Amino acid sequence: MSIDPSNTAEEILRIASHDGVDLAVGAHPADDADAPVALIVHGIASHMGWYRPMARSLAERGVSTYTADRRGSGISGGPRGHLPHWKDAIADIIRIRDELARRHPGRPIVPVGISLGGMFLTAAAILHPDAFSGLVLSAPALATTVKVPLIRRLRVFRRSIFEPTHLYDLPFGPKDITDRKDWTATLESDDLRTRAVSARFLVEMFAAQRFVKKHIRKLQLPTYCLLASHDSLINNPRVAQILNRAQSKRLWIETFEDAPHVLPSVIPRAALFERVRPWLHATPPDGRRVFTSPIPADESMRQPRPPVMGKPPQ
Repeated sequence: MSIDPSNTAEEILRIASHDGVDLAVGAHPADDADAPVALIVHGIASHMGWYRPMARSLAERGVSTYTADRRGSGISGGPRGHLPHWKDAIADIIRIRDELARRHPGRPIVPVGISLGGMFLTAAAILHPDAFSGLVLSAPALATTVKVPLIRRLRVFRRSIFEPTHLYDLPFGPKDITDRKDWTATLESDDLRTRAVSARFLVEMFAAQRFVKKHIRKLQLPTYCLLASHDSLINNPRVAQILNRAQSKRLWIETFEDAPHVLPSVIPRAALFERVRPWLHATPPDGRRVFTSPIPADESMRQPRPPVMGKPPQ
């Protein structure tokens, strides 16, 4: 592990995966040594830079926060947009988690998974039930609205065997995931945004989804899930149905009215923190709830700017 001198905005940890891929993790430690620890895991198109302001906000509020770039994305190593096996993504998460546990011994570690990151984190929590103290999911990709015809799925599967790194353009862009014009303008020009993923990535993504759906009953961690009513990518009713099969005795599913897929772009930071605070501090409320809420209206605390972008790896 080393510090990346090319990034002056924050400390970048470099962690080697089990197969030698260089994983980049942004570090935002809180001043309090007894602070809980959050790990933000991004979605299919994004990278850690999108959630750097959110990480800084959590650190300022007493939560040591880390943002990870998935292998093949952001400034992490690996072929762009590629994933050899979905369990490699899980192994990477656990590798990072173990480093955070070393840096913060005895502190609760709660991952925050956004979109595809939420799906991978759910799989990680099923496979490694003792790794985390809780789970926060924002628009998790446990079920999507994208329908792929059978013939195309067969073609992608064939390519995943014979041309595994062949790239397919993602069927959506920034305007499909947030309605904030300042965010969409910034994300459109983001050099690090993932625009295409490999045939093998697609096959493994769907395999991970099937695993989660089949084994969701094994999920016992306290879980808070945020959904967006205007999410064109996530099948909210199906996600809620899947999560409600989990054995967790502390499960809250909150849907925000009129909100887009990238919820941190519209939920005020203070309101977001107050919702996730008990889960991050490992003091979640008892019981299971499924409810709907309006977007908090405190405009003064709304995310004031688009996310911070990074530079492509050299």
